[in-house]
Amino acid sequence: MVKSVKELRKICYEDPDIYRPWYNKYMMKISVYVSWLLLHTPITPNQVSIISFFLVILSSLFLFSGNLGHIFIAMLILQFANILDCVDGEIARYKKKTSLTGAHLEAIFDQLLAYFIYFPLAFGIFLQTGSKAILIVGFLCAAFAKSIIIPTMYQAVIAHGLKNHSYQKQKTSKEAKSSSVNLQGSSMGKKLNDVYDKFKDFWATPNVILILTIITVIELVNRYSPFMADYTLFYWYLVIFAVAAVFKQVLSFIVHYRGKATEQYYKALFGK
Repeated sequence: MVKSVKELRKICYEDPDIYRPWYNKYMMKISVYVSWLLLHTPITPNQVSIISFFLVILSSLFLFSGNLGHIFIAMLILQFANILDCVDGEIARYKKKTSLTGAHLEAIFDQLLAYFIYFPLAFGIFLQTGSKAILIVGFLCAAFAKSIIIPTMYQAVIAHGLKNHSYQKQKTSKEAKSSSVNLQGSSMGKKLNDVYDKFKDFWATPNVILILTIITVIELVNRYSPFMADYTLFYWYLVIFAVAAVFKQVLSFIVHYRGKATEQYYKALFGK
């Protein structure tokens, strides 16, 4: 018998130390009810993840048109896809069926958002405005926001490996209790990463879905009560995002290369 929504929420979110984007903290108030309903069905967490993939792809088809009404529909679809992204984890935690495959699927969802939001949106704006520059901006947003498949696989493996390795190391080595591995590559990298951790709550997915939804609403209002040129907010948001994404990738490469981050990861995993 499935427990109540209140008990389900307690089971799924009993660990307050797990990082969750601020927007997801609000979406979880809705997703837990969806999870409760789906727990009465044979659907699995991985199947929920796959459904969310198709929703992201579907939203991109609406974005490609560039029509503001279609963009708004795309944002609604993405909102629901994000809810399902919370649901798969909730069902997995409730059924105690968390796995590397599930972690990989969730990571892929996050990566898909970068590819299936930014360039389709930029292409739609190009169709509506004829601005070729926005195509370059959209490409940069999609290309430098994130990478996909192999990196996400390694991310899932390394995340579990680091967690398990750290736990075993703490149990078996007194030295481990007084030492730590800096996975940001250097002391400067650690400081930059701390700054980025605070910044990404208002920039990274899934929070970007909310930002783009708000921009869409403002653009729709502007269509009927003009106070600026159409697609102005979309254009400048994508420009700012592209510049920030490229800068972050270049800075990340420099910091990690100079700090020998590869060796740091190796040491964290294998203790050598």
